[in-house]
Amino acid sequence: MCYNVINLTNIIISNIDDAAGNETDKSNIKGQALAIRGLMYFHLIQNYQQTYVIAKNKRGVILRTSSTDDVDNTGFSTVEETYAQIVSDLTTAKSLLADYNPTDKWLINSDICSGILSRVYLVMQNWDGAYTEAKTVYDNHNILMTREEYRSGFDDMISGDYEEVVWAMKYTDDNNLGGGTQFNFWYNQDESYGEGFSDGPIYSFIAFFADSKFEELFNGQKMPTRRKVQNGLSININTMVLMVVA
Repeated sequence: MCYNVINLTNIIISNIDDAAGNETDKSNIKGQALAIRGLMYFHLIQNYQQTYVIAKNKRGVILRTSSTDDVDNTGFSTVEETYAQIVSDLTTAKSLLADYNPTDKWLINSDICSGILSRVYLVMQNWDGAYTEAKTVYDNHNILMTREEYRSGFDDMISGDYEEVVWAMKYTDDNNLGGGTQFNFWYNQDESYGEGFSDGPIYSFIAFFADSKFEELFNGQKMPTRRKVQNGLSININTMVLMVVA
C-alpha cells in the first residue's frame, strides 16, 4: 500500500511544475505530495528495519523519487539514506506550505509537516529538532479538548473545529469502509458494546488480508518437527499449518 501511495505522489511531484494552473496552488499541491511521500517512507522504514541509531548502515528500503525511475534496477538504500530522504521531503514540504492555511483539517499544512518531522527526529534521536518541531505544533494547537468533546467519539472533530486536532480524516461515501478498516480501533465505542471483539471489527479487518492468494500459502501440510531450547529445557515443537478460511 505504501508504494502505491508513493507512486501516486511521484506522478504529482514529477509533473506539477509543468502543469497549467496557478503557481500558488501548484506549490500547495506539491508540498502535500512531498509530505505524504515522506510519511510513507517513514512507515516503511519503521516496519522493515531496526531503528535509526543502531542500523544507519544497514539495508533500508527502495527509494523511488520520480515517476520515471527504473523500477527494475533500483536497489536498496541504507537506513541513513532513507531517513535523509524522509527529512528532505518533509522539510521541503514544510517550506512550500508555509503560507498555506486551509480550513479543511484533512489537508496538509506546515504544522502537520512539523508534527511528522518531530516524530522522525525523535526516532533519529535529534532531540533539538524534535523539540523545535513539536513546539511549533503545540504553539498553534495548545487548547485541549473538553471532556464532552473527547466523549463525543471524535465524530464531529472537523465540524466542531477542535483546536487541539492537528490533522483529521473526513469520511465520505467513497472512502468510508465501515467496519472493515483499521480506524475501527481508534474510536470511542458505546459502553454497551462491551470489552470483547469476538463479534467486532477486528474480524472484518482481517478479511482485507485473507484473500485467495493468502490461502494458497497454507495447504494443511504438516511442517517438520523443530526443537526449541527455552529456559534450559529442550522442547519438541510440532507445527501444523492450517488452511485459513476467509
